[in-house]
Amino acid sequence: MRSLLFVLLAVSCFACGDGAPPPPAMAPLNALPLDPLPFEMSGREGYLWIDPAAKYDLSGADAGAVDYLKSKGYGNIPLTTYVDEELMLPDEAYLLDISPEGITITSPAPVGVLTAAKALVQIIDLSPNTGRGIFLPAGTVLDQPMQ
Repeated sequence: MRSLLFVLLAVSCFACGDGAPPPPAMAPLNALPLDPLPFEMSGREGYLWIDPAAKYDLSGADAGAVDYLKSKGYGNIPLTTYVDEELMLPDEAYLLDISPEGITITSPAPVGVLTAAKALVQIIDLSPNTGRGIFLPAGTVLDQPMQ
């Protein structure tokens, strides 16, 4: 009976709705010491689990950002990027969003997407990376050049 209870408990610990294992202890996104410090950072409930066994589709991501991430060893992540020239922001500005569904970068120009990719590398480096994968805290980063 005890062994059955142990098995059920172990299975329930890994039976998250999206199949993600429970995360290790991690700092919220807005507590990570990014350098340079972005204009605004906010954390929220949840995390993104990057499964090392998964193959993520990067066809919706900027090639320059993907190449940069690959050069840093992070070429297999759930990333989507958008360049929206209608945004009334400087070209280097970006919005980086991390949710349980993936990472989204939005910027008015490709240079902003690349700047966001550099911030993302710092976030990944500062987040738990276990044998089960990388765990990123959910939240948003908004950055733009100093005026």
